[in-house]
Amino acid sequence: MVQLKVASAALMLVCAAMLLASRMPVRARIGFGSFFLLIACNNGLEAFRAWADITSGPFDVWRGLAIVLAAFDPFVLVYAMSVYPRENGLHRSRILVPFFAAAAVLAMTAPLGDTSWQYVHELLIAAYTALAYGLVAVLAGRHLLRGGAGVPGVLFPALALAAVPAISRLAVRMSTLAYAYDRPTGDALILLPLLFDLATIGAAVAILAARSGPRLFAGGLALAGAADLPMYAGYSFRRLAEQMGASSELRAAIGALQPAAGEARWILITFLLVAAAYRSDALAMAPAARQRWAHVVLTTAALLLGLPMVLALQASLFGVPASTLGPVELALLVAAVAFMPPTQKAAALLARKLFGAPGADSDSAERFYGQAVAASYRSGRAEDVAYVRGLRQELGIGELRGAAIRVGVRLEGTDALVAGSLIAQRYHIESLLRQGGAGRTFLARDILLSRIVVVKEVPIDEGAEVEKLLQEARTLGSVSHPNVVQIHDAAFAPDAMLLVMERVERGSLQDALRSGGSLDAEQGTRILLGVLAGLDAIHVAGIVHRDVKPANVLLAADGTPKIADFGLARWSDAPTIQTSGIVHGTPGYIAPEVLAGEKPTPAADLYAVARIAALHVDLPRTPAVDAWLARGIAAEPEARFASAREMAEELARAAHGKSAADPAQARV
Repeated sequence: MVQLKVASAALMLVCAAMLLASRMPVRARIGFGSFFLLIACNNGLEAFRAWADITSGPFDVWRGLAIVLAAFDPFVLVYAMSVYPRENGLHRSRILVPFFAAAAVLAMTAPLGDTSWQYVHELLIAAYTALAYGLVAVLAGRHLLRGGAGVPGVLFPALALAAVPAISRLAVRMSTLAYAYDRPTGDALILLPLLFDLATIGAAVAILAARSGPRLFAGGLALAGAADLPMYAGYSFRRLAEQMGASSELRAAIGALQPAAGEARWILITFLLVAAAYRSDALAMAPAARQRWAHVVLTTAALLLGLPMVLALQASLFGVPASTLGPVELALLVAAVAFMPPTQKAAALLARKLFGAPGADSDSAERFYGQAVAASYRSGRAEDVAYVRGLRQELGIGELRGAAIRVGVRLEGTDALVAGSLIAQRYHIESLLRQGGAGRTFLARDILLSRIVVVKEVPIDEGAEVEKLLQEARTLGSVSHPNVVQIHDAAFAPDAMLLVMERVERGSLQDALRSGGSLDAEQGTRILLGVLAGLDAIHVAGIVHRDVKPANVLLAADGTPKIADFGLARWSDAPTIQTSGIVHGTPGYIAPEVLAGEKPTPAADLYAVARIAALHVDLPRTPAVDAWLARGIAAEPEARFASAREMAEELARAAHGKSAADPAQARV
């Protein structure tokens, strides 16, 4: 068992080093790498205690150190998941601070020997670990059920494999504590791990049979439940065997299987988390480096699991004690294992299947290059663009084909739009703000006027006429209204127009909704009136926004709502930008006629405003307000309001019983 603990600890250390050496985002890299290091050190300490035959006494510092490591690994996993693949709802002080505080308290109160406090402390650590692992597993599962965009699906099986045994472990600790006070209660609690595992496996089978969820979700549940059966459910089996009068040999066999299953579980979790990090991220590591690390992982596993057998064979054949294997012999053994053809073939397979390296064929190389190009385009980081420029040569790709052609050529060019670029000899790109279906948005500095601006990249269809695009940009720039983000300038990049706009510092309406929930009637009405005033201004200029939603309504420092993101905007008589026949917009705010393929009109923007009101504003449910909402979201465009101004006036009357005197002065 010591051998298996050492093997799992060494493999985790190798995978931690692999993650720390990758090009993953720094915080995620440190988070996952630290998690593996903590688990590896914990296993290493347990292996050392078993090897040295250290039993718990009044002052067992090694056991205390292992408990400290066990207290912090749940917090580190929660932190890593809060920034992977990008910051999410977990990355909040009200979540991370309590988890860290709990870890610190549990670490500082770790018992150093067999005391009555030991059992209570073990129960507290089990509850804390079950909560942390369960939380990240539930969030990963919910994301997978919702489509899983942007997050690798294999992440859920890895986290489920961590969470299910952690919950079973909590039941075992509760049972252990209950035995001291009421044996029948302890006997009942010890059966919970088995029942929980069977329920988990049953849920997976039901999902597969009913085809009511992703197969990867059901597979993750089944894997976690099955893996826990010989682990913490083993306590249930042992108690049942004892009650049924089974032989002591059978109970001993079950007990011997438990630690082996536990170490195998951690090795599997490690590989699944590494696969989640690398298979979905072509930027994480170069293909050649993936091959090298796969070789290191396989060689480590082969040596740690096979070396004891080699030493035993040496002792039996030559009568040489196993402990006499010297450095030279060990080096020769490592070289033999590392360079054997089977090891090299297995490493290539592991690199492809687990670490996401491309195969030797050109199609696989081009797919990997295309994924790297797309990820680099989304990140907007100069170092990622430099990586993509060298990747094509490393993969031996000649002429680009398919969807990677235009974006790849743009990124490989010297004028690629990334952090550090200088646009029109005036605008220095500072960082990527966001990336969406309408293009990327960058924070930039106007070096001529010493001010911060926003640069919006609007991809343009092939064959678009430059003069028409310039005319559209001039039209946007001519709209000067307090509820519309001001366009300062326009420039061209390869296959894109760049709109230089004012920076609105407070954030978007979507950010306000996430932090504060729905808007009250007074606040929401002011926001809606401001949005309608801005829409009236751009509609008069002949522009249809086409993507009105909370994320595209920015809030100035004084609360003034400003309509932004004209990446999908369309001119009534000059449809040249983003008009390839694809339905653009955001689900939930797209008008029915646009979904049906009809040409967007100002009525489609008004429909989106009514949807914002219905979903995010707590308007008083009076007959006048209900009539306003019903007219705003009418299925037929002709049944909606004739203009944004009319819609604003009707809203003001319905909500306040008066006319909209000056919606441009809306504040939050």
